Amino acid sequence: MHYIRFLKVPRVVRGCVEAMVTVTTDLGETFYPLAIGLVVCLEGDKGEGVCEVKVDWKGKGIRSVSVLMPIGKSVEWPARIHAYAGKGNGFLEPIIGIWSGGLDPRCGQYDSGWRVERRFITEHDESICLYEEAGDSIARHLWDGSQALARFLDRAISKGTGALATTQRLLKSPVRAIELGCGCACVGLTLALRCPGSDVLLTDMEEVRELAEANISLLKDKRSRVSFNALDWEEAVPQTIIDRQHNLVVVSECTYNSDTLAALVATLSSLIADSPKALILVATKTRHASEAEFFPLMKQAGFVINESIRLPLVGEPGSGYADSATDVGLYEFLWKSSS
Repeated sequence: MHYIRFLKVPRVVRGCVEAMVTVTTDLGETFYPLAIGLVVCLEGDKGEGVCEVKVDWKGKGIRSVSVLMPIGKSVEWPARIHAYAGKGNGFLEPIIGIWSGGLDPRCGQYDSGWRVERRFITEHDESICLYEEAGDSIARHLWDGSQALARFLDRAISKGTGALATTQRLLKSPVRAIELGCGCACVGLTLALRCPGSDVLLTDMEEVRELAEANISLLKDKRSRVSFNALDWEEAVPQTIIDRQHNLVVVSECTYNSDTLAALVATLSSLIADSPKALILVATKTRHASEAEFFPLMKQAGFVINESIRLPLVGEPGSGYADSATDVGLYEFLWKSSS
């Protein structure tokens, strides 16, 4: 999987919109290796195309391409740039498209800013919009494992997948869930949208709060309750979180750093102490061999794997050390006393 990103955000300059785009893996480690055509479109607030240009991405050896789009005087502002390689808008696409922030030179808004948007359509034709940082912070980017888990949950709720029976049964009713390391909150918000009436708590480091709460505000369907709490795994879990009595704990793309694995497992143990029957759902795309340390740590803490599957990724794999895996592992963990 690859993602279109802005290396230089769109900017109105002398009757043109200029930008610089790249097509890269989720961690930005390697670039799309094949020649493709990109479409870059200036869209109005209602999604109508105002003008567009086609840009050639020439494949191997290319790290970025410049975009220069002449615009006429008839443009209705505000508008934004939409860059894409195909019309697909599912959670898993070979190349994920991007929307810039708004442009409106009438009020001095000549550049789109560093907050960008991704848009997805669920199996039930509901839309999920997510802000993402356009800069270098991988904590505030979409990750392949989270996209794969969001798609799995979406399909499991819509029509079943024939796998992870415990998860499937749980999702037939509203859940009381907590997501650890939520980042952009794709998984938690998908769960809230597709499982109406749920209570979903998103957690991550304090610096993620602004982005997570902005994404919560984009969720138009308010039938579920969604909130954010800062949670540092190196610190004690606040009693207010433990007292929530969760029946689902979601962990996506949180095992890549072996230095934090012990703290992650300790946090899970604290959560399960007061919610011993909760299901823990872990999604991980292997980035480093050291991630395997997570599983014996979970076993030592009293967790058992109930069931696991592999979720294939789509499109071209990356070619770097941490982005070459072609699938995502999805694991159901239970506390041994409840299994």
